[in-house]
Amino acid sequence: MFAASKIFLKALDYGSEQLNRLMERLEIILEDEENSNKEIGIMIRLGKIKGIYRT
Repeated sequence: MFAASKIFLKALDYGSEQLNRLMERLEIILEDEENSNKEIGIMIRLGKIKGIYRT
């Protein structure tokens, strides 16, 4: 049981780290207003923002 919860916490930590990276990328994209809507649309279409798992 302890090992399973330890693995779960590691996965949760990894997921939050990936989410933080994604948020940073979105901030950078949003700063460039001309391309922001197009790039966010592309990210969403490429699999509901797969960037969370592929960074």
